[in-house]
Amino acid sequence: MVDLATSPREHPITTISLAERRGVSQPYIEVMVACLRRSGLIEGLKGPGGGYVLARPARAIRLSAIAHAVQRNANPRRRGPKSRREKVPLRPCPSDLIWDFIDEATRDLLEHVTLDDLARAPAGESGKTLARKELSDQARYKDGLPGRA
Repeated sequence: MVDLATSPREHPITTISLAERRGVSQPYIEVMVACLRRSGLIEGLKGPGGGYVLARPARAIRLSAIAHAVQRNANPRRRGPKSRREKVPLRPCPSDLIWDFIDEATRDLLEHVTLDDLARAPAGESGKTLARKELSDQARYKDGLPGRA
């Protein structure tokens, strides 16, 4: 998605090019592209010079939308008993509480970071730095101070 966000709409990117840029197989890229297309995040342009482009501006695409489009059983934690004979615990396991906290923090962060934020991040900037900036912007917004537009 970052490759599409940083490429002009007049220059669609093919799945072959995406696979080469990211060092992954073309079939894997095709699966991701299909998910992103079904979700309305990207569009396919047919014909000579065709390929894929963003369906809307990168600033209008939240990372949560991308994650939702491509996730497949992203949470490895098992919910509920496997069989009727297993009993459901009366209180949550401490590790479940930790994972719930991590899940909530991740969802919140992905909801507040756009594809444009990610695409404009300086090369070499870690995800942790980007997350700190976004969380700082959220705190300013919650405190009534002007944040990013």
